[in-house]
Amino acid sequence: MAGVLEVWGTIRGASGRFEGPTGRLNSCQRRPIRGSDRHRTSSPVASQRMGGWSLGCAALLSVAALPGCGRDGLPNMVAIRGTVSYQGKPLTEGTVLYLPQDPQGRQARGDVAADGSFTLTTLRSGDGAQYGSYRIVVIAYKPHPGEMTREQIEAAGGLIHREFSIPEKYTKAETSGLTDEVNRDHSGFKQLALED
Repeated sequence: MAGVLEVWGTIRGASGRFEGPTGRLNSCQRRPIRGSDRHRTSSPVASQRMGGWSLGCAALLSVAALPGCGRDGLPNMVAIRGTVSYQGKPLTEGTVLYLPQDPQGRQARGDVAADGSFTLTTLRSGDGAQYGSYRIVVIAYKPHPGEMTREQIEAAGGLIHREFSIPEKYTKAETSGLTDEVNRDHSGFKQLALED
């Protein structure tokens, strides 16, 4: 009991009242400390303290049990890599986006390398995509036009407009026609062959 009193407060005055660390008294502290209380193993203060520990431990366990909160990242993941080609030739730059049809799903993306390959990432690099149905879009632009004259910049409204290097339909989920079903039977490879 002495250890509890040292942590939570001190006995003040002849009345034997217990004053907490804030200097205010709560309802369970407004009674004299009798001699028999000093030998009890379950005082109101100790009970509150133990109850706080129990609630704290329960909260920590609840957080640890949440899906996707562990050290291994998100649950139900499939590592996916693939290739993108346009008119039979590898796309040399761009981005592949996996857009989940489930509103609660997570988007995955992969940057297109010079050989047309990509690797999907959702949360951690290369972790792939979660189970679910996806619509796929591909974003790829023509090379940067380089330096522009002042007249060209003014004519463009101060913006540099880059045209898509692939048909624009592939840049929108509604029109791309590209889909993928990610589940435990997925091969882990996706080939995207774009045509006019």
